[in-house]
Amino acid sequence: MGEGVSKGLNNTETNTDMLRKYNLPVFVSLKELAGQMGHDLNSLRYLLYNRKVARTSHYYTFEIPKKQVENALSPHLKRN
Repeated sequence: MGEGVSKGLNNTETNTDMLRKYNLPVFVSLKELAGQMGHDLNSLRYLLYNRKVARTSHYYTFEIPKKQVENALSPHLKRN
């Protein structure tokens, strides 16, 4: 998910009440989340992992008309 997020990948706490309040899906594991996204667990971890010495980024930076900087997943990593 980008810089500063990779370190939290082992966090297993889920606030199910908050997710349900906003009508969001509740996943009990990363494996379940990966499956719903059409990836296996290793692929999901690869996509989420980020470190400063990495040679490859899964995201590219672009500007939208309001001059806000956004990140998006590289097209070749998207699943249909």
